[in-house]
Amino acid sequence: MPKRKVKLTYFKQSGKYYSEDDSYVTEKDALYEIWDEIRDMMAKGKRPGLVDGYNDFYVWISVPGHPHDHPHLLIPPELKKEVERDLCILQHVKPW
Repeated sequence: MPKRKVKLTYFKQSGKYYSEDDSYVTEKDALYEIWDEIRDMMAKGKRPGLVDGYNDFYVWISVPGHPHDHPHLLIPPELKKEVERDLCILQHVKPW
């Protein structure tokens, strides 16, 4: 199985660019497996290229060189409810 280099770009809650890291390497091949691997690391407070423990960053994931590469945005669980609430307000729908 080929090793894949994963590019992670971090954004603050405001959407402002924060940092990026392209040193993370995975042995997973399918994109969904790579995304799940990053999501699991986020749940444990791990962020390649950042100090461990920070959970309030959006993570833009891409896998350059993968035949089916397309970007994927992970929203940390801590911010997901807030984003869903904001979307409901914008759509004039009662949240949950």
